[in-house]
Amino acid sequence: ITCAGRSNVLGPVVASHTSWPVISLCPTMKEFPNDVWSSLRTPSDDPLMIVASPDNAVLAALNILSLANPAAYAERQLRIEELDPNY
Repeated sequence: ITCAGRSNVLGPVVASHTSWPVISLCPTMKEFPNDVWSSLRTPSDDPLMIVASPDNAVLAALNILSLANPAAYAERQLRIEELDPNY
C-alpha cells in the first residue's frame, strides 16, 4: 500500500518496478478530487490499484493475501459474514 505526502507518484513508480500487487492511496483526494487522475493515467505496463479509502486499501490487501494465507482468508471471510446476516 503506497501513500506519501501530497503526491500520487509513489504508487505508479513502485508498480512499474515490482511484480507484487501495488495498492495506491490518493492522499489529497478529499481536498483535491482531480488529483486522482495523476494515478489513473499511468503508462502502459504499469499495473496499479487505486483506492480512495485507507480502510478499503487494507481490505484489498487482505483479499490479496488471503489467496495464499489461510489465516488471512479466515479473517476476511469472517468480516464478510458479519456484514451480511443472510450469508
